[in-house]
Amino acid sequence: MKLLPTQFDKSSWHFEQLKRNNIAAIYRRTNIEFPEVIYYETVSIRPQEAMTAIIGGRTIAFEPKEVYPSSEQFGTMAKCCMTRAKAEAYFAKFTQECELQGTIYTG
Repeated sequence: MKLLPTQFDKSSWHFEQLKRNNIAAIYRRTNIEFPEVIYYETVSIRPQEAMTAIIGGRTIAFEPKEVYPSSEQFGTMAKCCMTRAKAEAYFAKFTQECELQGTIYTG
């Protein structure tokens, strides 16, 4: 399964994964134009199963992968906050009901 990226850019933001397990991840979100503007996002990791689709008459196979929550899912599957401490609290809340959390990576 393809894991969430450890770094990526979207719009005017750079995202860097700071911590993760098999349930959730914390990303630091830094504004590319104004690097002093920093937020933290704690996201619930969503697995997407392998699938196929017909595009332009051709069958395309998609491998299983982890998916970052969409904008519409923030508030339930993801939280944005101003401090790392608050992001850690959300991380603990997202993972508290799961005994098997997997390996945690820090950046």
